[in-house]
Amino acid sequence: VPSAAGASNRTDFVAIPVIRWSPRGSTGTTFKFGATIRASSHSMSHTTASFGDYVYSSPVELGTGSGFGAQTTAPKAELGTQEYGVFAQYESRLSETLRFRIGGRYDYELIGGDGVPLNTDWLNQTGIRNSDFDDAYHQFGLRGSMTWDPGANGRTRVIVTASMHEGDVDMRALTALHAQATQATSTRFAGTGIGWPDGGIPPLAAPARPSLTLLGPDTRAPRTTNLEVGLVQRVGTLGTVFVRGSSRRTDYLTRRRNLNLPLVPVALDPNGRRIVGTLAQDGAVITTTTDDARRFAGFGEAYALDPDGWSEYIGLTAGIEHNGPNIDLYAAYTYSETTDNWVGAGRGTIGATLQPGLPQAEGEDPWAEGTSDFDVPHRAAAGLTTHFGPVAVSGVYRFRSGLPFTPGYRVGVDANGDGSYRNDVAFVPSDGSVDPLTSDWSCLNDQIGGFATRNSCRRPSVHTLDARLQVTFARFGGRSASLTLDAFNLLESQDGVIDDALHLVDPAGSISTSPDGSTVTIPTVVNPNFGNVVYPSTRGRMLRIGVRVGG
Repeated sequence: VPSAAGASNRTDFVAIPVIRWSPRGSTGTTFKFGATIRASSHSMSHTTASFGDYVYSSPVELGTGSGFGAQTTAPKAELGTQEYGVFAQYESRLSETLRFRIGGRYDYELIGGDGVPLNTDWLNQTGIRNSDFDDAYHQFGLRGSMTWDPGANGRTRVIVTASMHEGDVDMRALTALHAQATQATSTRFAGTGIGWPDGGIPPLAAPARPSLTLLGPDTRAPRTTNLEVGLVQRVGTLGTVFVRGSSRRTDYLTRRRNLNLPLVPVALDPNGRRIVGTLAQDGAVITTTTDDARRFAGFGEAYALDPDGWSEYIGLTAGIEHNGPNIDLYAAYTYSETTDNWVGAGRGTIGATLQPGLPQAEGEDPWAEGTSDFDVPHRAAAGLTTHFGPVAVSGVYRFRSGLPFTPGYRVGVDANGDGSYRNDVAFVPSDGSVDPLTSDWSCLNDQIGGFATRNSCRRPSVHTLDARLQVTFARFGGRSASLTLDAFNLLESQDGVIDDALHLVDPAGSISTSPDGSTVTIPTVVNPNFGNVVYPSTRGRMLRIGVRVGG
């Protein structure tokens, strides 16, 4: 998987004039009025003008240039945006124990530039104009908060905050819209069309087809609503406990939909998965380069960017702090749940988006909806500092749940022939072949005999421990000089890129097709290293020694 050098630039001019006014004679009442003016220019380009993925079955194939690839070429995208907004806020102390604040804002965002060129080939095939979309967006925001101090002494505080905010239109979507209008192309190629390593990777004997990105007709900026309720309570003279609950929902997140998939599959696999293109095998790699994987053969890629994504978060945090003459400590724990339909967002690649067609029992929730790629249900942190004259010793412990993942295939296996080898879900067989894995991965037990549920497995939890020893050896002018010894990652968990492939393609086997062509079978074996860390991302243990001079 090569990287393409590129550049992304954004220049902003922003002016925010604000007026604050407190009525004469009022106590704690303030009005705030303001405006926002923003003009931005955006540009994005790849230095090589092309980027893509290249997969090989083994080092032997890598050396001989035998494999598969997908290459995209796109021109530089440049556009400008403007935003004009107004806002107002009212804040008042309604009583000795109650403070209230409410504010609202309105923004008008304009997408400028010379417009998006019309792709006449796409118009002739579909009747849809790629250049028609809204270029002006109304965005609203509202925020209110209340702080209640029942004893009017600051020992107990109840804080409630609610907000609704609409952000800016996704700039990545807009740059893709401009770059992939009329001049972008995509190519799928295999075998001798690679020519590695001399001369780069030219896709010989493979046609470069137009690539297109369109905005959906209901494009709009994301909207987030949020509610938080918190309680802070002083305990004695040195301690504080706090509890906070929050709920957040974001709508109109941009999702990418493949418009070029055939409506009718060419075949099914033995488990009922739709196969939309002719599969080809090269050792452990499975992919397709044929036109039957495209609804519109004249186009290589055609994506619609639809604002139908959503995300929901709920969380509860509780903690305690203590600040004493010789001991300072704190501890906090957070439980949360994050669900969404933003499949593939955690990987951040176009091809990671799940394509439709997985069998689904009647009454089941949609496969794409459920545990988020970003969900971390348990987090905890604790810290302690002790002082012994000129010596201070401290430590910080952190814990979090492992990130979720879906059992699938290795990158390079396009099990459904849709042109992406990053988005295929594994079928969990019931023949006993996964039994050796279930002792370490109990998440497989409830899925035997069906396709893996989205983000049904979770990596091991992560623990870290840092410590510090600080010795003050001099004081001068109200300041002190200290020798500091920091030890990082004393306790460190294995984390990084994991092997999420439940199945490996058997390079000694071959794809088989039933006599009537309706069933296609890929030769696979269960991966004994499923879930193992293949590329650690931990920093390792570190020791830092230095001198600090401060107050």
